Amino acid sequence: MTSATSLLFFAIHFACIRAGNSFETFVKLECKTEYHGVYGQQSIVECIVKPVVEDLTIITVTWKRVGAAGKAAANLLEYHKDKMDPIPGFKFAVPSWNKKNMNVSLLLTNTKMADNGEYECEVETNVGTAKATPSLSVTAKYKTPTMSSIPDINIQENTDVTIFCNSTGGHQKGLIWWFDEFGTNCTESAELVAKETDDGLFSLASNFTVLKATSSYTNYTCKVLNVNGALEGKASFEIQFVSRNLETILWVNTGAQFTMNCSTTLKDQDGMYLYVGLDRDREVLYYHQRDSKMTSRKGYWDRVKTDGPVDQLTITISKLTIEDTGVYWCVYTKFNEARFDNDINQGRGSTQVVVNDNALQLPCPTATAVTLTPFHPADENPFLSGWVNIIIITSILTILLCAVIFLIWVAPQVKRCCNQGGYTPQVFPDSIYVDMARNHTSPPETQLVESYPYSVSTK
Repeated sequence: MTSATSLLFFAIHFACIRAGNSFETFVKLECKTEYHGVYGQQSIVECIVKPVVEDLTIITVTWKRVGAAGKAAANLLEYHKDKMDPIPGFKFAVPSWNKKNMNVSLLLTNTKMADNGEYECEVETNVGTAKATPSLSVTAKYKTPTMSSIPDINIQENTDVTIFCNSTGGHQKGLIWWFDEFGTNCTESAELVAKETDDGLFSLASNFTVLKATSSYTNYTCKVLNVNGALEGKASFEIQFVSRNLETILWVNTGAQFTMNCSTTLKDQDGMYLYVGLDRDREVLYYHQRDSKMTSRKGYWDRVKTDGPVDQLTITISKLTIEDTGVYWCVYTKFNEARFDNDINQGRGSTQVVVNDNALQLPCPTATAVTLTPFHPADENPFLSGWVNIIIITSILTILLCAVIFLIWVAPQVKRCCNQGGYTPQVFPDSIYVDMARNHTSPPETQLVESYPYSVSTK
């Protein structure tokens, strides 16, 4: 009896298992293994119910994050018998979803780095249940970098300038590369600091120092690369050098003088240089602050005067000539003990001087130099003159060609005719023979020339 009861129990249990398994095969849940999302954007984890039988009705849908602690944290979205219980930031991807809709995909309205991981979707229907565990991989791109510099504006030539490049938002540690305006990679001279923020992202901060910056190199670019070396953002920066706009323009005559004022708000400057030329290519003077001594350069020794302190200096240049025309710049200097070099700062008072050559005319010397210039009639037609030249050249070439033809073809023909003619013998008239008979003299000898060239015989 006991054996029969046990056998019946196992038979019923086996039948139930078979029936349950057959019941579950009436519904399937199709999801991809992995989905990709972007930080700060919407992401979808797609799952579709595939019924095997008709008239399938969804009773329960549950979305969970695998490994989350506690039910409140684990259940992201739950539907059960017409009741919806989502947490903020999660909902069905299909608007106005209902139990007849087989698309049970999960929508993340604002993806975060914490949403990265594995999810579980379980669907219960009137013909069975199905379950799937897709995963979501979240990435984040770095934002367009921002750039700045120290000092920021009114930077003097030959000053060290540090440029900064910052970017945030990457999901992994990235890189920042530096380039100058000619495309040269300057990254080796830059510093980079990467930090992970509270939201699981990274921030990048890099700085690059331009030593003794000049206006020849003003533009620099930083590029932000992700961990795979792909470009995610870039920005360019222009060093803001002090404006070199002219403050004054003076028009003076030769032999006259002009006065300009050089000033600066910087204190304790060691001295001031006065340069002339757009590129400051000629030094006029140097004024030393300590002993209030002015040293003028060659060509200005007896023509320059100064008045006042170095930071409010008045300069007068006299006996002007045409060569004094140009732009005059005030440049202040101060020795930097840390760098063991001078800090150079442009002062105020830049002046452009234009010297006019309207001095008194001197009497002309006794020997006057006369410059002859070719005469060109006002009504001369250059187009006609060109044709005349072409006709003359063509005529000369034609004559030369005829002469060559004559020498090559006609001259040999004339020579050949002369050679074939030979020598004509001399013929005496009959009267001479009568006279000779009377006088009993012999006739003169006659030379006969044969027809062979260069052969002569005498009888």
